[in-house]
Amino acid sequence: DAEFAGFKPRLGVLLPLSGPDGHYGSEILAGMRLANEDAGDLFDLVEVDTGWEYPTVQSQSGSERLKIVQSEGSKLVRNLHGVRRLADDQDVVAIIGPIFSTSAVVAAAIAENAGVPLIAPLAQQSGLDSLGDFIFQLSMVSEVQARALAEYATLVLGMETLVVLAPLTDYGW
Repeated sequence: DAEFAGFKPRLGVLLPLSGPDGHYGSEILAGMRLANEDAGDLFDLVEVDTGWEYPTVQSQSGSERLKIVQSEGSKLVRNLHGVRRLADDQDVVAIIGPIFSTSAVVAAAIAENAGVPLIAPLAQQSGLDSLGDFIFQLSMVSEVQARALAEYATLVLGMETLVVLAPLTDYGW
């Protein structure tokens, strides 16, 4: 269609690209860039860094980063602002990220409300995809993994007794 000639859809990328979790986001982004390039550069990637880099300080041994542990609340606020910014961009057709479950729940609620598809690549929070029609979870959740392992152990290996060691958390349950 001549009207859309030269138009390249934008794909939002919501990842920690700096700070202590920056290596996770950078690896995923590198894979996304490679896949996009292999597909013929179909998308314009719009990156939003949800990480936070603390300043360096001078000490007698040289300069080093402050070792500050971030609160979960700070991460959530950065993800909230990031997904809102991407969802408000009319040319963003979908958002990939965040990678951690807690942040993905916040992002999913906002993306669903905005009607923008959100693809959570690594979040393992059960029921994340039940938050709406626009939420897609790529990682297998723990219940599905456990069910598949139990079926394999009983049906394929013929085991009759299984012991599960897990923490008393919702993840362990």
